[in-house]
Amino acid sequence: MNGSSILVVDDDLSIRETLRRQLTEEGYDVAIAESAEAAISLLGGREAEPALVITDIRMPGMSGLELL
Repeated sequence: MNGSSILVVDDDLSIRETLRRQLTEEGYDVAIAESAEAAISLLGGREAEPALVITDIRMPGMSGLELL
C-alpha cells in the first residue's frame, strides 16, 4: 500500500502533523485537512480519491461521520 494516498482530517494541529510525519516516513502520499469542509474542498481538486481517510469524529462544523 506504500505510495497510496491517505487523507488525514483533524482539527488538532499536533495530531495532523504527527500522522503526516509518520505516514510520510512509511512512504504514503498524505493530504491534510483541518476540517471536514477543508477536506471536501481539497478532494474537489484531486484527480483520484484517497485509498484511506483518517478522520476525527468530533470536529466543529461537520463531524467526521458526516464527512464520510
